[in-house]
Amino acid sequence: MRNLWAFPLAWTFAVAVAVAQDVGSLDVSWTNPTPYGSPSLSARIYYPADVTGYGAPVAQPSDPAGHPTVVFLHGFGFLGQDYWALGELLAENGFAAVMLNTAQFSYAELEDDARAMFVALGNASGSASGFFAGAFDTSRVGLLGHSMGGAVTAYVLNEDPFSMASNPGYVCGLALAPANPAMTSAGTNVRVPLGIVSGLGDMVTPPSLHADPYYAGIATTDGLKFHYQMGLAAQHMNIPGLLPTSPTVFERTKAIVVGYFGHFLRRSLSGLDAVFGPDGAGDPNLSTLEVDVAVPQVWADQPLTIGQTTRVSIALEAGLAGLLGAGATSAPIPTMFGTVLIDLSTAFTVAESVASSERIDFTIDVPNDPLLVGVNLAVQGVGVTVSQPLFLGTALEFSVGQ
Repeated sequence: MRNLWAFPLAWTFAVAVAVAQDVGSLDVSWTNPTPYGSPSLSARIYYPADVTGYGAPVAQPSDPAGHPTVVFLHGFGFLGQDYWALGELLAENGFAAVMLNTAQFSYAELEDDARAMFVALGNASGSASGFFAGAFDTSRVGLLGHSMGGAVTAYVLNEDPFSMASNPGYVCGLALAPANPAMTSAGTNVRVPLGIVSGLGDMVTPPSLHADPYYAGIATTDGLKFHYQMGLAAQHMNIPGLLPTSPTVFERTKAIVVGYFGHFLRRSLSGLDAVFGPDGAGDPNLSTLEVDVAVPQVWADQPLTIGQTTRVSIALEAGLAGLLGAGATSAPIPTMFGTVLIDLSTAFTVAESVASSERIDFTIDVPNDPLLVGVNLAVQGVGVTVSQPLFLGTALEFSVGQ
């Protein structure tokens, strides 16, 4: 099973002021480093930059390993550069977005190119003299696809032991208005988090024939899977922003994209609110939301601040749930109940309850005492999963602000 915790297990947050990120872009054509797929890997790359513009210098990553990265797989007949709105969105939010311009009409070629691109990103980032030297963190690369690209997402992430190829290292995937992978090949043994966004107004890949069976065919073996299905206003072309009809549909897609990849690639505090929280669950475009959780996922609506109440939420299956606290996080300690991520010597129970649905909310009230500023608190979720009656989840580490 792929280890999702190749990056730090507990995520530290402090109060920060959001600053608009400049966006650079550059067209590349790299020699395919593998024997499979297109001879050249053409793509338009959007990235955090020092100034906005084509060919602008890449901004210094906050992490020495590089920027979290999303590889985008286009729909049948399209190119990655057609989805410029998604590319710019990701770069504005701190991701490098690699929009593949190959395999315009081929599922098989797009699959091969997506695997090859993962290798090519490592080569480009590791080249000291290259334009993208140090730009891509290959331990934090996600996969995003639309339509044909959504189906291919399952192929690339496939880890069936009998498959000739397997996931090269992508840590999560998200499919927008996807075609059903089973219509061309199986390839749905996915062992990393996977989300699907569909719409009942989609007449090209109707969810009943595509997104629904796609979701049902994915085994939840790590993290979680979800299917965010919007209503009749959500159509095949406006979900990824290719058409301007019903603009609130694309606004929800954008929130999900940033939130989902923010949670799994950028260690963001509140990313999953866009999917499972009051924000995502309360969107008027939402029709149904299916969630299957293998590892409880923890997020919060804001940092801990003196005199304020912070909501800490957990995605899990209905049943027993709890929030554990400690003075700090710790090195991972594997157990039969999951991985302990907090300091056991200072651990205590913050809250416990019974979840009636696949999300439970707890609150942490911080007294209005200046002496608490700078105090650390680590929390870890625990709850029912699809395969365990009680299982440890992800963790957060806060530093109290003022």
